[in-house]
Amino acid sequence: LYNKVTETAFNSFILQLAEVLNMSDQLKIIIHELNKPPFSKGFNLISFDELSPDQLLQVLNDVFADIDQKHASDIREEDPQQMTIRMLGILRILKYKPPLEIEGEFRQGLVKGHKFVIYPVLQWLLQRLPDLKKRAYLARYLLKLEVPTDVLGDSDIRDLYDQYEQLIEDFKKVHKECESFKTNEYSTAEQKKDIETMDEEKDVILKRIDRFRRKVEGVNNIESMMVAVRALRKEKNREQDIIRLKQKQQAEIMQYDQRIQRLQASMAVFQQSSSHLTPEAMLQRLEDETNVTRYIAQEKLPKELEKKQKKQAILQKIIMQPALGQSDLRVLEKELEEVNKKLRECHEKRVSEKEDDNLNLFRQQAVMISRKREAMLEKLNDARQNLQAAEEEYKEKKMQLSEFSSDDVLKGDDFKVYLNKLKDKSKVYKAKRSELGELKAEFGVLNRTESILQDMDNRIREESLRMEARHGLRGLNETREGLDEVSSMKASVDQDKGQTLEEISTMVVQLNRKIEERKSRLAPIISELRPLRRECQEIQQQFDDKKEEFDSLAVGLESSRMKMERDLVAAQDEYRQMESRFHLLEAELELLAVHQARVSEEIKLYVNPDQQQKKKSLRDKFLQKIAEAEKLSKQLKERQKTCKENYETSLQQRKLWEDLKSLLLCKIECYEEAKQSAGQVVRESRGETLVL
Repeated sequence: LYNKVTETAFNSFILQLAEVLNMSDQLKIIIHELNKPPFSKGFNLISFDELSPDQLLQVLNDVFADIDQKHASDIREEDPQQMTIRMLGILRILKYKPPLEIEGEFRQGLVKGHKFVIYPVLQWLLQRLPDLKKRAYLARYLLKLEVPTDVLGDSDIRDLYDQYEQLIEDFKKVHKECESFKTNEYSTAEQKKDIETMDEEKDVILKRIDRFRRKVEGVNNIESMMVAVRALRKEKNREQDIIRLKQKQQAEIMQYDQRIQRLQASMAVFQQSSSHLTPEAMLQRLEDETNVTRYIAQEKLPKELEKKQKKQAILQKIIMQPALGQSDLRVLEKELEEVNKKLRECHEKRVSEKEDDNLNLFRQQAVMISRKREAMLEKLNDARQNLQAAEEEYKEKKMQLSEFSSDDVLKGDDFKVYLNKLKDKSKVYKAKRSELGELKAEFGVLNRTESILQDMDNRIREESLRMEARHGLRGLNETREGLDEVSSMKASVDQDKGQTLEEISTMVVQLNRKIEERKSRLAPIISELRPLRRECQEIQQQFDDKKEEFDSLAVGLESSRMKMERDLVAAQDEYRQMESRFHLLEAELELLAVHQARVSEEIKLYVNPDQQQKKKSLRDKFLQKIAEAEKLSKQLKERQKTCKENYETSLQQRKLWEDLKSLLLCKIECYEEAKQSAGQVVRESRGETLVL
């Protein structure tokens, strides 16, 4: 059972190691995407890992704002419940599904800004930004309003809802056409038209160049004049650069002036606040700030630095390690057993020691005070960071405002007047835009009609020319057209003088008649629209009230559910801790029982008078092994003594054998040399001859 507990602990360690490596890859992807435009956060692994839950939620909200601008806000100024409802709503619209292992804790983790919840959401969002932007844009128009069935029973509401659904379908069709236009390339006719236009522009430019060249051919000192023209062009460009630089420096001067004004205002506020303080109070405040800063610099920051260095060393060690094998797992198991053994020894030692109750009480108080001090310092650091971020944001907004306009911000009645003017201009703009749309549509119809009539005229001309050629009257139509054109020009000149006033009066009468017709046609529609509009406003008001009641009730239920979930999670954690402690203590009890049984068995064997039973005891076995070891030691000592006595004789004998070996090798070499240098004997009839 103890081995099972050890194996379980080691498996949990391996799982934690895998989670750390997976989270490291996840962090790299998130930081790489956040450092790119439009975010440009400038994070690294250390700075991003140190973000607080509120800062993590702000980063997530910034990503939501990039997807949909209506989510751009500061979460510190927003109610947490409203923020949670808003974030869950956009995640539902974007069709995000949390991982299965955190699905039960997703809502609570999102509220608290837990890393194991925020990191997967950020990775999923940042890897699909273009598609999610398109999905959020379409959801703004395609997400249908939920209307109760009893409200839809009204015929007027039903007609409005049908009209609303029809508008959604029209939007889908228009969006598909727009996407098809974006994906399709230009037609060949448009490309040919563009090429012809560019060729015409090229011909015009070449003609202008030739004309200027002919003009300057007879001019004296043309080269010096060209040099002067080039110098003039350079000076003009330089003058434009100087003007831009001057404008830039003026803007910087304005920014510095505004910064000086802000510093002077802050200095005045500080002087005003310090004027009410006595020297003792100022010294006390400075002393408190010095103590806080000293504690942060000498105690808190070194501890945090040491923790981060240890964490970095562990992560670096994990990164540098190769893949784990069976031998590595066995080594880790041994290390884990040793650590567990040391922990048990420390725990037993601590339990066995009897400490003074007063000293223990003082230690607990000291620990509580140090924890409170660290908590207060954390709050102080958070407040300072929030203040610094707010000041930077204020400066940035001030600079942006100064770039757009040098005037002060409108307040009170001036802002209301500005809003009224803006509303009037918006109405005029909408009217002009609708009128422009009608004119564009009419222009398109007229343009199409003109092209159709032009084609018909060309076909008629071609047919007329063929008929003239067939009857031998070529050119008759052109002559007739010329005479008709001259006569029409004369008639038009004569009629222009007398018909202008009549045309204007006729046009005025027609316009008045059209206006009256439109008024008479719109009067019944307007009279029908007024009660419908009032009824729609009443229904909208009722809907808003009911929706507000629903939202408040949903928020209350959500908060109570979250509280119950937190209590449940705390109870589950406590249950798991107690269960693990129970199993550990049970394993220790079984180990102790085994050791106790072994000790009692050994005592029985030792006390037993039977010699055969005594031999089975561990004591007798160890004594027998000791005797065998002593016997072997004696034999080895005797052998060592014999070797020392025969050492000189054996050394001389070894030297004689080496000399004999050298002598034999020398004889072999001499024999080989004699064999190579020997002559050849030639036998003939008269005798033998030795040939060397």
